[in-house]
Amino acid sequence: MSRPRPPLLLPVASLVLTAVASAQAARGGDSPYTPAPTNLDWKPIGLEPEPWRPAPLKDWVGLRFEGGELGMAFAGRVIWEGSRAFDGGLEDRFRDRLFADAAVDWSLEKSFGLKGTSLRLEGYHREGPSSEEDTATLQGISSLDGPEETEVREAYWRQEFGGGFAGFKLGRLDAGRDIQRFEYMRELQGRAFAYTPTIYDYPTRPDQGDGVELFVTPEPEMTFRLDVIDRNDSPGLYPDQDGRSYMILLEGAFEWWDEQRRGRIRMGTWRHTGAFDDVNGVRRNELWGWWVGVEKDLLRVEDGRGGAFAVSAFSQLAKGDRFVQFVRDQWVLGARVQGLIPGRARDSLGLALSKAYTNKPQAGGVDGNELVVETFYRVELLETLVLQPDLQFWHQPGGDRDREDMWVFQVRAAFVF
Repeated sequence: MSRPRPPLLLPVASLVLTAVASAQAARGGDSPYTPAPTNLDWKPIGLEPEPWRPAPLKDWVGLRFEGGELGMAFAGRVIWEGSRAFDGGLEDRFRDRLFADAAVDWSLEKSFGLKGTSLRLEGYHREGPSSEEDTATLQGISSLDGPEETEVREAYWRQEFGGGFAGFKLGRLDAGRDIQRFEYMRELQGRAFAYTPTIYDYPTRPDQGDGVELFVTPEPEMTFRLDVIDRNDSPGLYPDQDGRSYMILLEGAFEWWDEQRRGRIRMGTWRHTGAFDDVNGVRRNELWGWWVGVEKDLLRVEDGRGGAFAVSAFSQLAKGDRFVQFVRDQWVLGARVQGLIPGRARDSLGLALSKAYTNKPQAGGVDGNELVVETFYRVELLETLVLQPDLQFWHQPGGDRDREDMWVFQVRAAFVF
């Protein structure tokens, strides 16, 4: 049985409005758009999944390599994470995990004169038990969770045209690298703040795949991305599937600057082709969903030494397919304060909640919605070392009304090199 084409009016209209607003701003007049301040930093070090601030190899950790002259850059990190679930957890015990990754970027312009051409190779290693063995949540207490494995995360050819106006990536891709990415949300450790659970089989770590990404940046404030990634060999996720299956993601990102404050809106839609059987055994030919989110600096005062006192807010609404999805809707709301303690201008304090609305017909015996409230304090001990204790409160973990509320304490230490 085929289902009708999904109503994509909201995400499509949002993308059109984004394009119109950016075009109007580019014409000048009363436009608030100015070049991005060079001191703004959306990427505090060590975040998942983008820790990279690649440096030429000749300058890496004070050592000199000839690769820097060839346009090569290298970066990586090592993260230790420990957690313990109390009260509503399935097991009351301490667990720890280790995650390490590294990447090499190679610009071929210096080596071969190929303008706008680059290669990327990134791998990761993860070991230690999954937190879900002790917590069994829908949204996940850790964005680093996954099987014990050593894998290639990304290996692609990137080609830019017109000085970055447009381009593509081709090869093994992690869709979460660029799409549905909110920097401040990813300071939180819970997986729901990094990857919305409403996207069925999101092709990001540990389930990245082969595909192509097309991107267009008509204005510095606006970027459109389209990913098409092969999901045919994703294990155990497609009952009775026949033919090929692809994940298609389309997103528009719009940014603006007001003196030293910054804002960002991201909105997009996804479609999963192939064949899926719902809980009633009805064959569905595709899945779909959409998301829209915003991050905004409400106040920012630079200290002149690379830090700032800043107050920021963020929110996201995401919707999944109601026929097959276990989580059909998600709502996120949170705030972040940087430089709260005098002399600690790069530390940050965050508080956020995420509510996952279960799809009752698909969820079987699960008839409740899951709420997580998370807070953290992130300390940049050195330019390359971060320590982040984290506390999470879970209401109806796993969407199970019969489970008592759960508390989770978690801590991360990240070394970025």
